[in-house]
Amino acid sequence: MIRAEANALFRKHGFSPKAAGGWARGDWLEVRENGLRYLTDRSLHWLTEQESPDG
Repeated sequence: MIRAEANALFRKHGFSPKAAGGWARGDWLEVRENGLRYLTDRSLHWLTEQESPDG
């Protein structure tokens, strides 16, 4: 996801785009040198748990 898309997504859901830095520091989001944002393994694991019937 490019920076503009990530910022728009954050705004759409009521977050400041600056929140991405906090999410990156918390290991939920990875900001790579190319400026793209990626979910980390921690985020993907959490999402999997939310989708499970027990979660």
